[in-house]
Amino acid sequence: MTPLYKILFPNVFWNTKNNKVLLTIDDSPTNKGTEKVLKILNYYSIKGLFFVKGNECEHYSNLLKEIYSENHCIGNHSFNHNSMLFMNNKKISDEILRTDKIISESLSITPKYFRPPFGRFNFYNGTINKLDKVIVMWDVFTYDYKNNAKFIKFAIQKCRKNSIITMHDNSKTENNIDYNFKLVIESVLSKNFVFGDPIECLK
Repeated sequence: MTPLYKILFPNVFWNTKNNKVLLTIDDSPTNKGTEKVLKILNYYSIKGLFFVKGNECEHYSNLLKEIYSENHCIGNHSFNHNSMLFMNNKKISDEILRTDKIISESLSITPKYFRPPFGRFNFYNGTINKLDKVIVMWDVFTYDYKNNAKFIKFAIQKCRKNSIITMHDNSKTENNIDYNFKLVIESVLSKNFVFGDPIECLK
């Protein structure tokens, strides 16, 4: 049975379209975490979708460029990472466009994909659609920022062959990135699922 939220918001990606698992990373780039994530993804030959914050991109444009140079996909995760649930139209636009500008200046691209901070915003607000963004949510949220293997193992049990998994690259996870990512990746591979390229997964 299709969940109600998928029926109400059919234009939002909750799952992939090619029966492959998509790994997404929120809150990049960070000084102590991004390099670790990139190293792990390179080891497993996985291409991820990094939802980057504008304020972090301002400080770590070199890491933003490194993510992109390794052929990962870049998504917009707002500038300040504030909940958009009750945010007015102008503020939403400012958060998204300010981040777009920083990414464009660094990489000469404008990100197509957007993920609202905390996954919270008014789905009936058309501002994001007017900015020509494709909203990408998830069906597996790992709670990796709690740095508790029990939460991760429980969450990853929900993984299916068309799942979108959310993990984090931030100050809460930076000391446990190696363990957390390897746990998730190995769990997915043990199910004989395949990680897909972000662009192909979201066609």
